[in-house]
Amino acid sequence: DVMFNLYLLDSGDYVQTDDGKIHYSSVKADQIQWLKDSYDEDHPSFIFQHIIVQDVYDSLFWRIHGKSSGKFIKHFDGDKYYFCIPKIYRIKDGFVLEKPCPGFYNHGEFDAIVDLNKKSSNPVLAVFSGHDHSNSFRIRYKNIDLVNTASAKPARNFIKNINRGCRIITLNENKITKYRTYTLTYVKLKICIFFRTVADLWHALSRSRGSSSTGCISDSLE
Repeated sequence: DVMFNLYLLDSGDYVQTDDGKIHYSSVKADQIQWLKDSYDEDHPSFIFQHIIVQDVYDSLFWRIHGKSSGKFIKHFDGDKYYFCIPKIYRIKDGFVLEKPCPGFYNHGEFDAIVDLNKKSSNPVLAVFSGHDHSNSFRIRYKNIDLVNTASAKPARNFIKNINRGCRIITLNENKITKYRTYTLTYVKLKICIFFRTVADLWHALSRSRGSSSTGCISDSLE
């Protein structure tokens, strides 16, 4: 029996603007329409896509009125500019170690998801994405979790490995609208492996000492 739905959307790769510049792409109107037409209102769901929705900036950063430029500025279509120092209080868990890189154009995907949730008692609980190599965080915006997972490839830089790893998602079968998620990072794995190795060595040494002691007693009895 179906208990939960997963929707996989294609956010594309790159798009070229009229001025010849190359930007990241996003989920386009035809897929958004497909999601609206095929959404199953009888079961809650997750959405998975590579590139995060542009609306993450409305939640996580400050919008600037008027054109601006600089290292801490992000610009999108429609003359939208954001000052990229994150609102820490918005981050439910994880870290933002680089500016998120959503698509240049916003085709209304997130607004469509918000509308679906208003009409259904079984909502989209979260939109999961990746793309950003160092960002691993969860924020909540308009009653939807926006969850980004960093690269699964280990980096040479120890600091970058704080976020890198794989995401674990656990559903509660008794209350299907509740879930838990966290990133199993390389740092956590290395710590676990270290202590497991130490424990295994200690156990092996303890057994070896026990066997030696028993052998000595047996020899003396003989």
